[in-house]
This record gives sequence, C-alpha cells and structure tokens, in this order.
Amino acid sequence: MAVMAGAASAAGMYRWQEVRYMQITAEQRVGLEAQVEDLAAEVQTLQQRIAQLTGTEDPTTAAETACEVNADAPSTTVPFTHERSGVTFDIPYNPAWGTGEIAPEPYVLLSGIDGVLFGRPRPTGVCEWAHTLQLTVIPARTSEAIATDLGERMGIPIERSTPELLLTEEAFGEHTFLSYRVAGACLLQNYELQLDELNVIFSTCIEDTEDLKEVLPSVVRS
Repeated sequence: MAVMAGAASAAGMYRWQEVRYMQITAEQRVGLEAQVEDLAAEVQTLQQRIAQLTGTEDPTTAAETACEVNADAPSTTVPFTHERSGVTFDIPYNPAWGTGEIAPEPYVLLSGIDGVLFGRPRPTGVCEWAHTLQLTVIPARTSEAIATDLGERMGIPIERSTPELLLTEEAFGEHTFLSYRVAGACLLQNYELQLDELNVIFSTCIEDTEDLKEVLPSVVRS
C-alpha cells in the first residue's frame, strides 16, 4: 500500500480529517464499537495464522517478518512529466521495492493536491510502506511570500521572516532552487523552483535528502 506518511509543505501537502466521534449518537456508537471488536478478532486470527505459517510465536513479529519492506537502492529511472508546469524529471525506481508481492508503481498521483509521490519506500506499519519523495505544484509566489509563510509556521517575528535569513539558494543542473526546512511530523527538506505562473516544490524528510538531491539535476522545463 503505497501512501506517504508524515510531512507538511508550504502548499498544505498533508491534510488531516477531523474526528467527530462525539457527534455520533449513542446507538451508532454501540454499533461501531461492536464492529471494531469484530475487526480486532479477525486481525488476531490472521496474526495467529501468520505465526503458524512462519513458525514464529509472536504474531506481530511474524507479520513484520512476512511483510519485510525492500528499500534497496534504485536500479533504474522512469521519466515523468508534470503536464501543467511542463517540468520533467527522472523518477528513481526499483521493481523489487515493497513487500515483494507485486512490482509497485514508480509513482502515485496525489488525491486532491497537484502533485506526485515517488522514491524508495519506507515502512509505515505492518505490511505498509510509503514513498519518501514528493513533488507538489502550487501557484507562483515570491521569495518574500515563501519566507513570510515559513516564518509564520516557525513562529518567527515578521521582521525576521526574510529570504536572506530563512532561504538558501542551491543550484542543481540548469536550475536554482530555494532551499528551506519546515517542521511537521518530520523535519521536511524543501527545494522550491519558481516558474512564471507556478512554483514546484520537491520535498522529503531530512533523512532522505540525499535521495532527493540525486533527482534534482534531472529537472528540466519543456
């Protein structure tokens, strides 16, 4: 299951639904709790079955062993073009990534957000993993607007929220990106490329920054 976990970007890359449990009627709540209990029993049965098949007494350990995620280095690249921005780049890929059941897709289009997830997987739970790199496309904005937004997120006074203090220019290939970090579920490294009508943001948790840096030199504008 290829979903990306835990990060936020200047474009609001990650959205959380508000849980409205208290608004559910008492009768509905009882029914839902019964369903949860049934599902928990089914999960326990499946874990026990996995333990039997793998010869592992601990069902959680057995499930993790059965679903070990392969995150080897990329073995090839897949060209990708974002039609609206005209940005093309090489997506790193390895058909052996994931849990080995089927070859994963090289990338996953985001739902409700103009962007794509790609890159090597990182485990997010038992038999679950997430792509580690992301491209997000947002309306064009100035360096000053980026710095102001970043300062608000970090709680920095407006007079100190300037590009000179919060942004760094880094060149990769034929483009110069604005580099900055923002805290969320992880410390997110962002490389933002300013275009005429759109900005594109390449991002990842800082521990995967080197993987992202290998992608950026391939970025071209058609």
